[in-house]
Amino acid sequence: MTINARRLRSWYLILKAIPPCYLKSATGFGFHPVAAARTLAAALQARYTPQEAFTLGLLRPGADARTDRRFISSSRMNEIQLRLNPPSWSIVLVDKSVFYRYCSAAGLPVPRLFGIFLRNRAGWSYTGGLPEGREAWIHFFGRECPDEFVVKPSLGRSGRGVRVLVRTGNDFLENGVRTVDAATLYHELTTTGLFDAFVIQERIHNNPALTAFTHSEGLQTARVHTLVLPGGDVNVFYAYSKLITGANVVDNFQRGATGNLIARIHVDTGKLHPAVTHRRGVGFVPVPVGPGEGIITEGFQLPCWEEVKSLVRRAAPLFLPLRHIGWDVAMTPQGSMLIEGNFTPDAPTAGAAMHEFLAALPRI
Repeated sequence: MTINARRLRSWYLILKAIPPCYLKSATGFGFHPVAAARTLAAALQARYTPQEAFTLGLLRPGADARTDRRFISSSRMNEIQLRLNPPSWSIVLVDKSVFYRYCSAAGLPVPRLFGIFLRNRAGWSYTGGLPEGREAWIHFFGRECPDEFVVKPSLGRSGRGVRVLVRTGNDFLENGVRTVDAATLYHELTTTGLFDAFVIQERIHNNPALTAFTHSEGLQTARVHTLVLPGGDVNVFYAYSKLITGANVVDNFQRGATGNLIARIHVDTGKLHPAVTHRRGVGFVPVPVGPGEGIITEGFQLPCWEEVKSLVRRAAPLFLPLRHIGWDVAMTPQGSMLIEGNFTPDAPTAGAAMHEFLAALPRI
């Protein structure tokens, strides 16, 4: 798709979203249609998409996205990030198969990579083979993979398509809810979904302190932002914890759509601020009690926090000329481990110190 075609599609999607977001704002909050139109116009002038403004609560009565300093539009945030991160280097972070091979070569701790599955062509196996075709991959999943492993799209985002597989005899329990065999897994990877490439990797477990805190076995990470300064020093300037609730197996927040919580982290101490959730059309709402049974989120001490900071400070210079990266770091029984690096990580959208976040980035 050409640049002009992408722009036309982007404008089409924005224009298409204006009527429903306008109606939700005007009718949901019961204020005058003209006032609702003015509020929406202010959000568009501040370069928010209609959906983004509605999600952040910027279409509520009295809101003015042009003067609200709690948030920044994704469009404006991307401009800042693209001045710090050359797009030609995005593949190192965006493609997980490249990211894990790169980190392994650089000696950075990441989940062990067992294989790279490519639809309709030979893949890669940690045993040294190049599996290709149905029988080779069924043999790989059934005989060469460990009893626990994770399959996720190489170009996936927001936890889409992640499968946690635990061997049960000749089959696998997937995400704790259904049983599949190796043949079914191969069939689904080759015929369903939008992705053509997947990584097959080690399943990582939480530090016991995190599991006890959230009562979840799903892997929970901290999003840690780093900026490499002109002199080469690394500034760890913002972080938040992604806390799983209920039966979720991934920790993605997606502005509240998953039901998970997020909590800002005191970068100096590794202690949590109060967690927040999201209410549709209202914005972000504090939740003093965490996902566990009555445990207070504020003040909870994350395990091995100094090691987390040390790891991202070591990793950041190895990814230059990328200067601003949002790392997803796991705190495991063996220490800290990189799970992902984000090329254009979201800015804070939970009402947390946006001015501090932006002050750490070079002015544009």
